[in-house]
Amino acid sequence: MLVRFLRYTSGFLLLVLVVAVVLLLTLDFGRFKGHAEVFVSDLLNRDLSIAGPVHLTVGRSIKFSAVNASLASTDWSNAQSLVSFKQLEINVNTWSLIRGPILLESIVLDGLRVNLEQNESGENNWTLIEAMAQEPNQVIPPPIEGAQNSPGLSILPIHINITDSLLSYQNPDIEQEIVLVIDKAQQVIDELYDLQFIVDGNINQIPINLNATASTENHSIDYSDIDFNLSAAVGNLQIEAIAVIDDLLKPSRPTVSAHINAPNIERLAETLGLQPFATGLFKMDLELQPVGQKMKLDLAAILGEFEVVANGEFAELQEFDDIELQLNAGGPDIGDFNQLLGLPGIIDGPFDIEAKIIPEQGGSRSILLKADAGDIGLKIDGSINEDQSLSGQKANIRFQAASFNRI
Repeated sequence: MLVRFLRYTSGFLLLVLVVAVVLLLTLDFGRFKGHAEVFVSDLLNRDLSIAGPVHLTVGRSIKFSAVNASLASTDWSNAQSLVSFKQLEINVNTWSLIRGPILLESIVLDGLRVNLEQNESGENNWTLIEAMAQEPNQVIPPPIEGAQNSPGLSILPIHINITDSLLSYQNPDIEQEIVLVIDKAQQVIDELYDLQFIVDGNINQIPINLNATASTENHSIDYSDIDFNLSAAVGNLQIEAIAVIDDLLKPSRPTVSAHINAPNIERLAETLGLQPFATGLFKMDLELQPVGQKMKLDLAAILGEFEVVANGEFAELQEFDDIELQLNAGGPDIGDFNQLLGLPGIIDGPFDIEAKIIPEQGGSRSILLKADAGDIGLKIDGSINEDQSLSGQKANIRFQAASFNRI
């Protein structure tokens, strides 16, 4: 009798479990849209409105879709909504929620609008939950010795397709509103975990085009030892970069070769919303690579009439304790930079700047700064030791000017 009872009970529970699984796999949770709107609105203290249908189903993939949704902005904002979109579809591999990493099989987003604003009081419209911000005195515990500090990506988007989207930013401190339009942004990761990312759009009607690829030697998702290639254009600004990144989440000894060119620096300054400070070519070449136990940096830049050359060495990208650096810059008239800073007429004429930081024994560093601009000269040399107080540091300062009225 007991055995028969247990057998019937087990069969009944199995039937209930099967029915529950079937219901879970076929039930559309979109009927709870109204409850979700109220919950999110109360949580964020902003009205969430979803005018179109919402669907949420669970199966091999968790599928979510929503149409015509918007989240209200602040009362003082010019735009009524902070974020809105016409269509959003997200598919998540269900099994990946258990085994990790979380696989976002696809994200489709159309008609996104993001309106970021700040007012004259410094308030912004995008801070939603103050408690989620990190407290100023919050202490972040150090990493545990021997633990895996770079666990790899916990979320992996496989396919992203964004179309007809716009992001705007308004601030009383800037004359022109910044408007970024994304006509198309696509990301695809293939079965070998090679990534391709493409963006077409414009910023303040200046065309933007970006094409990036990334691949790993072992074709894994931990994203270490990444081969990265970037080709981008912003108006007449061309960017080409090749890199091998040792750790995507915490790069320390990458190899980078980057080249930036623009035939007209005045047009570039206008694109960035800056006052033109030079005329002619803009060119920058950057090389960063491991050499022995250190990282070596070489930078050369031409900004119209101005030239900048910098080279140095340091231990790794995350640590600059053992840095050695030399910088040279010069140009025909420093007054152009003064105009950029809003200080016209302070110093005019040709300038030349030399700076050096050289490590010495005992943990100290020797420093040298020489600057000649117009008829004014400055030289500072000495040594810095982090183990000593400010009174224990040494420096020699020499300043000269043709006229005291120039100071």
